Amino acid sequence: TFGESGEPQELMDKYGLNADAIVSAALSVLKKKAK
Repeated sequence: TFGESGEPQELMDKYGLNADAIVSAALSVLKKKAK
């Protein structure tokens, strides 16, 4: 098993687990469903 260490906020930003990335992903899904 591999795990990366660091500050939680830095890791969330790196892997796209912050609020901006989640909103962006949700909007992308909604746009695809609207077609």
